[in-house]
Amino acid sequence: MRSYMTGFLLLLSVMKIPALNVQLAPLFYIDETRDAVYDQSRIHWDLLRRLRAIETGRALNFSLLGNDRVQPPQSLLDAVSLCRDDRAAYLLYGYIAKKDYTLYGEIKLFDYEKRAILRIFYAADDHDNRERLLSNLAEKIAAYIDETFRLNIGDPGPDYWELWALAGAGYWTPLDKTWTDLLIGTGLITGGARFVPRDKLFTGFGKAFYISAAAELGYRLGMGGVYGAWDHSLSAGGPVRLHLQLDREQQLFAGMGLLYSLDFMTVKEPYKNRETKIYNTLGLVFSLGYAFKADDGFSFFFDNQIEARFYKTPMITCSPRLGIEWLLIKREAARKW
Repeated sequence: MRSYMTGFLLLLSVMKIPALNVQLAPLFYIDETRDAVYDQSRIHWDLLRRLRAIETGRALNFSLLGNDRVQPPQSLLDAVSLCRDDRAAYLLYGYIAKKDYTLYGEIKLFDYEKRAILRIFYAADDHDNRERLLSNLAEKIAAYIDETFRLNIGDPGPDYWELWALAGAGYWTPLDKTWTDLLIGTGLITGGARFVPRDKLFTGFGKAFYISAAAELGYRLGMGGVYGAWDHSLSAGGPVRLHLQLDREQQLFAGMGLLYSLDFMTVKEPYKNRETKIYNTLGLVFSLGYAFKADDGFSFFFDNQIEARFYKTPMITCSPRLGIEWLLIKREAARKW
C-alpha cells in the first residue's frame, strides 16, 4: 500500500506549480463617520475570498501574507519591509473607507523587485453592498494581472454538460491476511461511462470544482492461495466524484459509491472435491486519482480504488489502475438561476 501512495505522490510532485503568487497584506478599515482608523481583522479575508472565487487555474495564486498579525502597511517603505521579511514578490495592500454615504476602496499592487507600485485599484459602492465592492476590486485586480503578465486566464466561457466513456486496467490485492491466504489478486479491467452535469460547479482557491457520476462494470481475477482457489469476480458500481481542475489539462479527483459484486469462486479444500460457489454482495468503493487531458476529447487517468465488499468475512482490497476517457457528448448547460 505504501508503494502505491509513494507513486501517487511522485506523480503529483512533477506537476506544474503556480506561475505567479500574489500575497495580500492586512487592510485598514477607515470609518470616517466615527473619525476613527482601525484594523478590521476580517476585511482582508473577505477580499481574499473574492479573489479566490475567480477561476485562475494554476497560472495565478492569491494568498495571505505569511504573518497575518502584522500591522497593515501604510507606506511604500512598509511594503518593502513586509516583502523582504516574507519573501513576497508581489503584495496587495491598502484600505477600505466608510464615508457618510458610500464605501470606498483603494488597493495597491506592489512589485518588490522593481520597488514600485504597478497599479492602484479603486472602487466605490453604498454601505449595504460591501460584498459587491470587494468583488469589484477583486475582478479589477485579477484582470490587470492577467493582462499585464499574459497569463491567458481569460473568460472561462459558458458551462457545459458532458458524457464520457472510460476504460481502465490494473491489478488488485486483498489487504487483510484472512483473504491473502486464500487469494492472490492479479489483473482487472473496467469500463463504463461518466456524466458531468456541469463542468464548473463552483470555484474555490481560484480553481474550478465539479461533480461527476459514473456507471462502471468490472472484472477481476483472483487465484492461488492455500486452497488453489480461482475467483472470477464481476462488479457494477456507481461512484460519485468531486473533481478539482488544477488547470486546463490537469485535475485531481476523489469519490465514493456503492458497489455490487457477483463472484464465482472455485475452491479445492482438503479431503473434498473441487467445487464452485457463487457469492453476491454489496460494498463500497473509494477512489483518489489524477487525470491529464491530452486534448478536448481525450484524457488519461490514474487512480487507486479501495473497495470494501461485505461478505461474511469482509474483504478490503486495493486496486491501482491506469485508464483512458474519451468524450461522447458535450453541450452547453442551462443557465444557473
